[in-house]
Amino acid sequence: MDEDTTKEDMISCCKTLGSAKTKYGVYYVFGNHDKGYYPDSYRGYGEADLVKELKDNNVKVLQDENVLIDFI
Repeated sequence: MDEDTTKEDMISCCKTLGSAKTKYGVYYVFGNHDKGYYPDSYRGYGEADLVKELKDNNVKVLQDENVLIDFI
């Protein structure tokens, strides 16, 4: 996703990520374009909307944190 991703595409991306079948779950970490450079009104959604959509699709959002997975 980037600053020009529409709300509909963002929702679709979150659903797709959430449907991935993995051993340890799906994690999301913000990149440098995900939050957008413009006001929320430019895309029709903001950071909180993105986080909510990810969590609603069982994607674990990591923000200034890490997770240890299957050590050893």
